[in-house]
Amino acid sequence: MTATEANLAVCQQALYLLRQDVGLPSLAEAATDSSLEWAKCKIAFDAAIAEVWNLHDWNARLCLAGTSLTEAAQKVDNWTQPMRQALAYCVARELAIPLAGRVEDLKNWDGLFREKAAKARVVALREELAAVTDELHKQTLKLVLPHFSETDGDLPRSIKEITDRIDAQKESAIAEIWNAHDWQATYPTAVANATTNWSAGMKDALVHLLAEKMNMPMARREGETQAVDALYRDKLAKARVVALETERSALSDPLAKEIVANVLPRFSEKADPMPRSIRSVLARANALADAARSSVLTAQAWNFARAEEEIPGCPVPHGESAYRFASELPPSCARLLAVYTHAGRIDQWKLLGRTIVATMPIRSAVFVKDSKRPEKWPPLVYQCYVLRLSADVARTEMPPLGPDLEQKYQMALAEAKVRDARESHTPDEIAGRNHYVDAMHGSLPGAPRLPRHSFHGLI
Repeated sequence: MTATEANLAVCQQALYLLRQDVGLPSLAEAATDSSLEWAKCKIAFDAAIAEVWNLHDWNARLCLAGTSLTEAAQKVDNWTQPMRQALAYCVARELAIPLAGRVEDLKNWDGLFREKAAKARVVALREELAAVTDELHKQTLKLVLPHFSETDGDLPRSIKEITDRIDAQKESAIAEIWNAHDWQATYPTAVANATTNWSAGMKDALVHLLAEKMNMPMARREGETQAVDALYRDKLAKARVVALETERSALSDPLAKEIVANVLPRFSEKADPMPRSIRSVLARANALADAARSSVLTAQAWNFARAEEEIPGCPVPHGESAYRFASELPPSCARLLAVYTHAGRIDQWKLLGRTIVATMPIRSAVFVKDSKRPEKWPPLVYQCYVLRLSADVARTEMPPLGPDLEQKYQMALAEAKVRDARESHTPDEIAGRNHYVDAMHGSLPGAPRLPRHSFHGLI
């Protein structure tokens, strides 16, 4: 069929439609009909083809790139059948306009044309959508254009128009998703500019974010219409929860597992705040570990950590006060408990930094020894360390859990102190003394007996 024949066929169909409505003659008789001249039919055809062509980006479907309106009119034979039908109704509407005054029952030809044009556009959009191969485009389009209907008042001019908008927003959307979490802590091979290595949850969140940026309504899902932004936030939170759970399951260090179990007992899409990664929580724990260990060690004169060491002293140069003797603390001392001379315990002493000054020559010191291996501590004391460290981490990483963990730590510490006192060798040691002190105070044979004093002096 030539272009002329195609055009003629469209006009023939338009006249046929009108003849069915108002009894107009056939195209062959149109030239002699005074009420409808063939020249008018040609004018109507030219106006109709311009209107139909401008309704939609048909080039996206027909692949007639660079086709001008004049060229398009000469290629009606390349148009789809729904396009031709819409064109025929548009021609019929143009031809019916002069008859409107004398035909009372004239159909609403403009309404009929709009209906046919919408159907043609829906067919074109569906065919164009089926030809999309880019996975990100396909998934985003499923959200942005969940279905096409002839009754939609705002059909897009083409799928390409939307994919171009997706591409324009893609870079900023990828950056927003990537910066929302420490994804590489869970997915080491993931990189910002290669979404093919992203997890399924990350990709889903990206698709929903792009749909939000398109600013188009979502389809009705499960009986409810949700805002695009709410759906995106939900998808992002779910992706983060999956990442955190995956990262948690990969932990092998026992202490790390306990810290995470205390600070992050469970993950939820509604958790606020949500850590950027387990790695960030453990990095915070590493930074606070020494302080937590020192806090637990110095909280009690623990039996397991007590030590005595000789620390010969010397007169303080130019000392004018009563504290004329000095000695350096043992390097491993975490908490000083008592200071002794050859004759017994020294009552008057004090600390200046890590220097002990006393009123008598210093021979030895009893102290809590710094232990850098908490896992070697008695179970109850080790649990105190875990809870102390967990409470410290929670202050910044999960503030709502901080008070509860602090209370658990205090309860565990009280229990550990009672157990430690009961494990002492004598009733006096339950009050915080040990055999080193008792020997110095004469509790053991051959030792001079001096008045007892409670331990004091914290590092």
